[in-house]
Amino acid sequence: MTDLSIAQKLTEYKPANKVRFVTAASLFDGHDASINIMRRILMANGAEVIHLG
Repeated sequence: MTDLSIAQKLTEYKPANKVRFVTAASLFDGHDASINIMRRILMANGAEVIHLG
């Protein structure tokens, strides 16, 4: 059981390994545009993104 009355110091999560995402889009429709937006957001935050076109 967790005692919520005890304040715990929260720290930022630091992954042990590099975060990687694989993205893919088979057609050039709205999905590829949204994947490109998400890819840029992920890369801006330090993740490695592998896009399979």
